Amino acid sequence: MSKISYGKTPYIKIPCQVIRDLLPLYVDDAVSDESRKMIDEHLLSCEGCRKELERLRSGILIPISRGEEKENAGLFRRFRRKFRKRKIRIAVISVLATVLALAGLYCLAVLHTWVIPYDASLVNVEYEDGSLYAEFTGKNYYSSYGYGDNAGVVIDGGKKNIYILCYEENLWSRYVDPLIGREITEQDRRYEIWDQDMDFDVDIVYYGSEADMRRTEPYTEEELQGMPVLWERAQED
Repeated sequence: MSKISYGKTPYIKIPCQVIRDLLPLYVDDAVSDESRKMIDEHLLSCEGCRKELERLRSGILIPISRGEEKENAGLFRRFRRKFRKRKIRIAVISVLATVLALAGLYCLAVLHTWVIPYDASLVNVEYEDGSLYAEFTGKNYYSSYGYGDNAGVVIDGGKKNIYILCYEENLWSRYVDPLIGREITEQDRRYEIWDQDMDFDVDIVYYGSEADMRRTEPYTEEELQGMPVLWERAQED
């Protein structure tokens, strides 16, 4: 530190390094009034220290007042509550959408069924010990449908009691069950459809179609002529 005299008033020249050490405190408003006055006087005549001051000021955040801080905190809390409510709504909507989608897939894959078209290797019907047994010989099915008409239909000049049998499948039984290795049980593969103690008799078993599952009117001989015959009672039965 050097002292220079101009006339009668002494002037103390502060080294730039000392001023620059004080500049961070100056920027933070943490210096005394005397130090601030000294730094201000130095900055008037020192371009290098002024540039250093600008550099420091460009790299700091201007502090906010307590009132602004509280206001911003309140805004943040309101935004957070609003955001939380929005997340809850989105979660609820997502759950509902998932449930509806799963319900739709369930209806499509399980509830929607159709009759498996007849094939000679699909099913066998056998008479054994006074009962009729249907044995499904295909790969898989979802459900079976049986309908006995005890009113009788005139066929080839004689009145005969008919029984309509068919098997249904859906997307689940056709595609999902094979993927997961699920097979029909032996009890579902071969089961009794009629015995002699029932209150109706059976002379002929036909394989039906979709229309037969919804039918409520008696059949005619002409309608039965095109239907596959699964079993017909012999005279000795």
